[in-house]
Amino acid sequence: TSENRVDFRDLVKDLAADSKKVEIYTTDYFIHWGFIKLFKHQRLNRTFYVGGETQDEMGTYMLKKGDKEPFVVYIPNFRGYLSTRFSSLFYFWRAHTVFKYKGNEITKIKVELPTDESESFELIKNPKGFDFRLSQSGEILKQFDTTKVVALLSSFVEMNYERVARNISKVEKDTIFSRQPSFIVSVTDNKGKVNTLKTFVKLNDPNSIAKDKNDFYQIFDINRCYALSTMSKDTLVMQFFVLDNVLQPASYFMLKTK
Repeated sequence: TSENRVDFRDLVKDLAADSKKVEIYTTDYFIHWGFIKLFKHQRLNRTFYVGGETQDEMGTYMLKKGDKEPFVVYIPNFRGYLSTRFSSLFYFWRAHTVFKYKGNEITKIKVELPTDESESFELIKNPKGFDFRLSQSGEILKQFDTTKVVALLSSFVEMNYERVARNISKVEKDTIFSRQPSFIVSVTDNKGKVNTLKTFVKLNDPNSIAKDKNDFYQIFDINRCYALSTMSKDTLVMQFFVLDNVLQPASYFMLKTK
């Protein structure tokens, strides 16, 4: 109907004024003759514009370049709109990797607790496995909980951060990052390269520190922490669920004596 056509025109105007341009490139060859492919290059395959969500928030308006009318695009069985999946922020697309190692690439893991050096330790690779050495005394434990150590080692197969921390409050900068980290975790690979992660507590609500200093669960985020990594220049937010097997003191890995 004419009413719908007017709506389409309004939508096109909205997309022209406020949308994200997406270009899709594919690999092509200048010479493609049978099995002969020469001079590979990238070719712009398609361009479309991503607009806002529909009124019921179940779809997203998109317009393909060259078309006169936009489409409502959705993912079957997914409730929500898609515009957030086309972010133009570079850190949204960047890999979230903190640690990523194959088992035979690790030669040493060092876990430090700056506030209690007696709980710091090292796992040092030997021909049969790993030695467990207490950092303060230099003692190598003859026995330790191998199940927990295996869980720790498996955490470094691939460990990712949740997101980059943005707009960190002055309260947090002054009260958290001015202090020593909670844990320092360093991994040395078979080429001698060291990758270090430092964790810091994260406030649940920066303003809550002034309300009730005795309520730990109110002040601190019990699910996430801040982290600084040699793999990133940014301050990161990580989940304790991901770090659970790693952020443990030496005593956690010792066998209990009867």
